[in-house]
Formats: sequence, C-alpha cells, structure tokens
Amino acid sequence: MDAKSSIVIDPHVAASHDFAAALDAFLDALTITRDAKSRGSCACMRLAREHHFAIIKLVEVFAYASALALLRVQYEAFVRGTWIRDCATEAEVLKFQRGTCKDLGDMVTEVKRKTGAWADELEVLHKKSVGGLSDYVHSGSRAASKQISFDSFEPTYCSNEIYEVLRFADVVGFHAALGIVQLSEATDLEPELVQKAACYFKIPIPNA
Repeated sequence: MDAKSSIVIDPHVAASHDFAAALDAFLDALTITRDAKSRGSCACMRLAREHHFAIIKLVEVFAYASALALLRVQYEAFVRGTWIRDCATEAEVLKFQRGTCKDLGDMVTEVKRKTGAWADELEVLHKKSVGGLSDYVHSGSRAASKQISFDSFEPTYCSNEIYEVLRFADVVGFHAALGIVQLSEATDLEPELVQKAACYFKIPIPNA
C-alpha cells in the first residue's frame, strides 16, 4: 500500500503520539479503588487508551481502513466505561462481568441524561461512530470503495480524512484518560490534564 504520494500526515501522527504519551504520563502509578464498578469502568477506559495508541500506529503505517474500524471499537470501550461508572447498577455491572451488556445506544442515552455537561459532545461522537465507522468495522461498501481508485489499486483517502481519524482518536483517548483520573485517588490531577488537552486541541486541522 503506497499512500505516501498523496497524503502527508507525519507531523500530525507525531503530534497525536506525543499527546497520547502525555496523557499516559498522568496515569502512571494511579491507584483505583477495588470495587467492581470502578474496576470495570477503568478496564474499559484502559481499552480505549490502548486503542488510541493502536490507531495512531495504524495511520503511521498507512492502514487507514483498519484505523477507521478501530475508532468505533475505541468509542464503544469509552462509552461502556463511562456508563459503568456513572449509570450502571450493581446488578448491571455483574451482568457486564458475565458478558452481557446493554445496547450501545441505550448506554449513550443514559450517559447523556446523567452527565448533561458534555452531552452535546457525546452526541457528536456517537453520530460519527454509528454512521460511517460501522461500515469500516463490517468491511462494507464504503470501506471497500476506498481501497481502489478509478484506474489503479491505490487507497483514495484525502489528507483531511486522516486528520479527522487522528482527532477523533485523540478526543476519545483524552476523555478515557480523564475518566481514569476521575476514578483514581488523584483527582487533583484533573485540572492539569484538562488544561493540557485544551492547549492541544487548539491546534487546527488543516484542510486537504
């Protein structure tokens, strides 16, 4: 796969990687309480953090369809972690541990109702996730059509699409890191973490 000729994203990959690493630096040596709710939520948030790094790596090696598919998985891990922390009953946490969980849309509705402060942002993320990203998860027509151009076997992504992939992963990755801090005994780190993210997200996404 040779996408280098049409897409130049190296500086943005490096910026996303540095941001992800900075987020993880906040999480080093944090202590999470041992109750099932906190542990279940933190486990999902950590999955979202792992996917953050994986998406960046996939973009780095030009595996764009795989990165797009993993965005949906990252988002679902974050929503589940948030729902367990803020909404789930003890019985629902137990069901989750046994492999049963509510529908993603139902969880989003409950989270929005409980955490109205950033409900609009969650709605934007959810619309992006359940829309085109599902096609990449299931190798649908949109994902397949991006693999070849009209007259050659080359991916047809534009630079702006890839910047959006990185930005989506960064936003969800930040909220997952913030969720872990909020679950920890070091909640005093939250303002500093939020400030670092605010400075980072002021960086504009260039047009293709």
